Amino acid sequence: MPFVHLFGINASMDPRIVAENTIMTLLGPVTGDPKVLNDAVSLATILVAADGGANVAVDANLKLDAVIGDMDSITAETRAALAESAVIHVHEQETTDFEKCLQRVSADVILAVGFLGGRIDHSLSTFNVLSRFPEQPVILVGDEDIVFLAPPGIELALPVGTRISLFPFAPLKGHSVGLNWPIDGIAFRPDTKIGVSNSTNKANVSLSFDTQKMFVILPTEFLNNVIAALRT
Repeated sequence: MPFVHLFGINASMDPRIVAENTIMTLLGPVTGDPKVLNDAVSLATILVAADGGANVAVDANLKLDAVIGDMDSITAETRAALAESAVIHVHEQETTDFEKCLQRVSADVILAVGFLGGRIDHSLSTFNVLSRFPEQPVILVGDEDIVFLAPPGIELALPVGTRISLFPFAPLKGHSVGLNWPIDGIAFRPDTKIGVSNSTNKANVSLSFDTQKMFVILPTEFLNNVIAALRT
């Protein structure tokens, strides 16, 4: 069974939520399709909000295990609905609430819902943060697409004809099996060569990269496929 540890809830220690052998949903402030949120919550055993994401949780009558952030977006009504022990107030302003969360949580896989589809600068900052936490598997879950930072190697079970896009966050090279347009020998760069709108031609796709800076983008309907691949 999963083990969840909440460390350091006092003034002298930095709080950290460690969920072993389980999935965590991390909720951001962008409201989207309620079904996408409910599906992500149903797959997880822990629900954590990033600051204003707590407003979304309370409005949806979802029980939060914790809220992390500088608390500049949470409403007074939401704060009143939360147990004080669940609020992890991080006072510094040098990092985004998403980064504050990733510094303090750990799980097999984190499903980050509510971080896509809002302001473009917020979405770009989310990609920036995610690229700096390669050791923690995180899937950004949007209404249309999911995005994750590829590990050095991954095997994905996907139907033939599935749309798959690759967006590098740094110069890199890779190897693929099962794509209509193989990536072998391509020098990817975010300002020149990217891999938008590729597709699969085999039921099992293999990807590997020499640097852990490649974002993989798939339709949201394949969330379970990606979770399984990242937990393997």
